[in-house]
Amino acid sequence: MKRIVLILLAITTVWACEDVFEKDISDDRLVIVAPTADAETTEKEQLFLWEELEGADSYLLRIVTPSFETAARCLVDTVVQVNRFEYSLPAGVYEWSLQGCNSAWRTATQKQKLTIIEEEKEQEEGKDESE
Repeated sequence: MKRIVLILLAITTVWACEDVFEKDISDDRLVIVAPTADAETTEKEQLFLWEELEGADSYLLRIVTPSFETAARCLVDTVVQVNRFEYSLPAGVYEWSLQGCNSAWRTATQKQKLTIIEEEKEQEEGKDESE
């Protein structure tokens, strides 16, 4: 009888703890949708977008200028609960990174370069002259 109780107790404990253990996402890779790698744009309003990762509860997003190796400024260092983040950036060169996280694990950091280009003054002057 004691043996049966111990077996049932062991099974119940393992089954009940299944929800306690986090999924190991350390070997998983996030799929970044936008901005694409080495993107160059004149759009200042940027939507950082990636596919949701199964097992991730949040995402760590960082944006620096000009790069992580020579960061002069960190503009964003935040944890978001969804797979998107909107941010306005002035013209310049940036690098951004992303990690998926849960309470026990993190994915590898993925980095991408982004360049916001100042709109050409000639284009603006041409608009003024044609108006």
